[in-house]
Amino acid sequence: MLLHFTDALTNSSIAINPKHVIAVFTAPANTEIAGKTVINIPSGTIAVTEDYLTVCGRMNGELNG
Repeated sequence: MLLHFTDALTNSSIAINPKHVIAVFTAPANTEIAGKTVINIPSGTIAVTEDYLTVCGRMNGELNG
């Protein structure tokens, strides 16, 4: 199943398979995407507009359900 988020750089919808997520974190202040939630997957990272707790909640609900 894919989870839908909004890409922070393009404002486009993006679908992510939660089984391939390595980490979720908030981007540090000294970056172009400061304060955005970042989803780390094997092919790289994706900054999204959704807040950290929303992203983690979606991921946990999908992985535990």
